[in-house]
Amino acid sequence: MLRKTLDPHFWTSEFTATDGDLDFLYEQLATGQLGTPAPFEKLAIRLIEHYQARENSQIEKMLKLGTMYQPGKKFAKDQTLVFTAMDYRTGMVMDIRNGYNPEHGKFSVLEVLMSDPEEICEFAAQLRTKHPLNDLGEEDFSAAGMLTSEEIFEQHEEEIEDALRYALEAGPRSEEFIEWNGGWLLRDQLVEVDEFSLNMAEAKIYDEERPVLSSEILGVLDLKADELSPELLQLSLDIGLSQDPRFEEVMAGGVACWHRASGLPAAARSVPMALQPVRVNYVYSTFTNDLLSLEANLADEWSERQPQLDTLGQVHLVLLYPHRLHGTLPVTGPMEELLDLDPDFKTRIEMRDPVHGGVMECWYVPEGRYICGLEEYYLSHNIPAGANLYVERRSDGTITLNFNTRRPKQEWFWTLNAVEDPLLDGAPGETAPLRLEIDRTKSIMTIGCELDLHQAVACTDEEKLAEYRTHFRNRESGNSIFNLVEEVAMELLKKPDSTVHASTVYSVVNAIQRYAPGLVIHALTSNSRLRSLSDPREFGLTN
Repeated sequence: MLRKTLDPHFWTSEFTATDGDLDFLYEQLATGQLGTPAPFEKLAIRLIEHYQARENSQIEKMLKLGTMYQPGKKFAKDQTLVFTAMDYRTGMVMDIRNGYNPEHGKFSVLEVLMSDPEEICEFAAQLRTKHPLNDLGEEDFSAAGMLTSEEIFEQHEEEIEDALRYALEAGPRSEEFIEWNGGWLLRDQLVEVDEFSLNMAEAKIYDEERPVLSSEILGVLDLKADELSPELLQLSLDIGLSQDPRFEEVMAGGVACWHRASGLPAAARSVPMALQPVRVNYVYSTFTNDLLSLEANLADEWSERQPQLDTLGQVHLVLLYPHRLHGTLPVTGPMEELLDLDPDFKTRIEMRDPVHGGVMECWYVPEGRYICGLEEYYLSHNIPAGANLYVERRSDGTITLNFNTRRPKQEWFWTLNAVEDPLLDGAPGETAPLRLEIDRTKSIMTIGCELDLHQAVACTDEEKLAEYRTHFRNRESGNSIFNLVEEVAMELLKKPDSTVHASTVYSVVNAIQRYAPGLVIHALTSNSRLRSLSDPREFGLTN
C-alpha cells in the first residue's frame, strides 16, 4: 500500500488521535478556520486532509533521497534505494550476487543496509517475472485521482469518529476541548462565568418571569473579556449556564433562551412515572387490517404507526388517564408536525382556550413526548380521561386546544380501584397486596364534552392506584405486559357473556403502565384465554 490514508485497515484498526493530531486541531480551532464552534465532521475531515498533506510531503521528500526500488530493475553497489512498500524506508546497496529460482529463473540478490532501524535485508533485482512494484510510475505517487478527505470520512466515519471523539471527550487532553451543540471549541477561548455572574443570571430570569435570551442576561453582567468577540462571550455564558443545574436551555418564540429549571412545571422537569413508557418489541403477524387501523387511530405518541396530519391543520386526540392525571397532552407525529417542534429542546408554547378565552403557558417535553401545563384547563372544563380533544393552528399562527361541547350529563366510566386482597400472599407483617378491580359506574359530576366511551376511564382513589402502579413497576418478569393485559381483560369480562373493546383494554392498561397500543393489541391477540369476535376489535372469553 503506497498511501496509508488509502488503506482501510489503517482507519479501521490503527487510527488513533495522537498528540500531534490534537496540536493540529488545537491550532485549527484557535484560528477559527472551521467556525466557532466547529462541527465535528469538519474537524475530522480537516484532520484527514492534514494526514494526506503530510503523506504527500513525505512521499515527495523520500523519493528525492534515492531511486525507487522495483524488482525488475538493475541497481549498482553503493546506490541508495527507496522502498515504497515498506513505508518509504531507505537503504544502501552493500553487495550484489547472482541468484536463481526455478520459478523466476536468474536474477540478482541485493544486500541492502536499511535505515531506521539499521539492519541488513536482501531483495531481488533484475527479476524477469511479473511483480506489482514493477508497474509503478510517477502517477502512482501523485495526489491526483486519490480519494478526497470527504470520501475517506464517509467510508470510515464510525471508526474515525470513535477514535477522535475519545481523544476529545475522554483522552488525556480532553480538558483542552469543549463541545457545545454538536460543535467543538477550545476551553481557552472562553471567559469564566463565576458564581456571582450565575447568581445575577438567575435573578434576571426570576425578575422577568419568562425565558430570557443570552444577550439579555449579558446586559446585566460584567464579564471581563476585552479581547473576546461578542459571539465567544455569548458562548461562554451559554456554556457556563448549561453546566449549572439551576438553568435549562429552552425554546421560546422560535429562539433558544434560558429559564430557571425550578421555574418549569414539575412535569417539564422530569417525566412522571405514570407517563414513562415501557418499550417492548412485538410482531404484527397476529394483527388484522382492522387492528392495524385501530393502532394508528388511537394516536399514541409511542406508537410505531401514526395517523396523518389532516388537511385542515387539526389534530384529534383522545385523552388517556395518565395524561389527564398529570395535566399533559400527547405529542404524536401529526402534533409535532403541526406545531413545528424541535425534538432537542423543551419548548414554551402558548395555547389558547377558545371557550374561556384565556392563554395557557405550556411546555413541550421531548423526552416524554408530551405538552404539560394543562391541569387548570382540564379542571375548569371538567374534562375527564376519554375526552375528545382538538389542537388547531389557526391562520394567524395561534394554537388552540378545544373540545366539542354538548349538554352536560352524567356518563358511564370504567372505574379503577386498587384494593387489598387477603387471598394474595404478602410478606409477614405487611398489609395484603393490592389487586385491581374495574367496575362500570356513572360519574357523579356531569360531563359537558364529547367522550370516547371505550376509553373513558376514572379512578376513585389515585393514591391507592399509584401504590398498585409502583408494585407493578417493580415486577421483574419479562411477561409483565401479558400478565397485566390478561388481568385487565379478565376484570372487564367478569360478567357472563360480556365483551370488551381493544381500545378499552389499552386505556385501562395505560392507567397502570404506559404501553404503546400495538403492544397491548399483541398481548390480546396472543392470549389463549381470549378470542376475537365478528368485529376483530372486540374480544370475549374463549369457550
